[in-house]
Amino acid sequence: MTKKIAILISIFMFLTVSAMAQNQLKGEWTLVSMIDEKGAEISLPQKYGMGINFVGPAVYVRSCNSMSGKYSAGKKTIKITKIITTMKLCSEAEKENAFSSSLKSANAYSVKKGELILSGKNNKPTLKFKRKVDEKSVSINGKWQLVSMTRDGKSLPLIGKAITLNIDKNKIGGNGGCNSYGGSFSQKGKEVTFSEIFSTKMWCDNSPTENLYFQTLKESIYYELKNGQLILTDETKENILKFEIKK
Repeated sequence: MTKKIAILISIFMFLTVSAMAQNQLKGEWTLVSMIDEKGAEISLPQKYGMGINFVGPAVYVRSCNSMSGKYSAGKKTIKITKIITTMKLCSEAEKENAFSSSLKSANAYSVKKGELILSGKNNKPTLKFKRKVDEKSVSINGKWQLVSMTRDGKSLPLIGKAITLNIDKNKIGGNGGCNSYGGSFSQKGKEVTFSEIFSTKMWCDNSPTENLYFQTLKESIYYELKNGQLILTDETKENILKFEIKK
């Protein structure tokens, strides 16, 4: 009876520790730094973010490719196994490979002040994450004027009349530098959608610039408010529109 009780107590303690670990780890984390097995820092990809999401005993990895697996954790130990991944060809693939390899070799973790650190033998390699906080929408309603446009990472000159963007709840309007335009708009968290864009059909000297503006606006899916500017970007972060409040 004593032996059975001891076994039951051990199982109970194991399950309790495991549940506490899952509670600490659960949720989404964004990768902020990566150190390889030699102690050298690996720069993070510029075109996509990387992170990890713990849901019960499962783990989902956010990178260029989507990955998923299982994990088990104790008070300070962790083991991530059975990682499967999509096979999309990605830029900066060596960084994604280093990230995946570091996850597989992680055997310890710590959570403190919104930071998660996963580490391997002798604290190498090391992955540092910040807990992802739910981002609430900050209204970007108002009248904006374009001050710079970037396509494929290259800055383009703004030719002709001022390009404007007026956002009013679920509608947009403005001038593309030649033609007046309108369309639909939606916003959720840090994501935006510009759709059903229409315009008048006048031909002007800056029409190529105007067409690129409309294209970039349609492709924009993220926004940021920084130093009084509204910054719109697409998934690649290489196509960018920057606006200032219209005076």
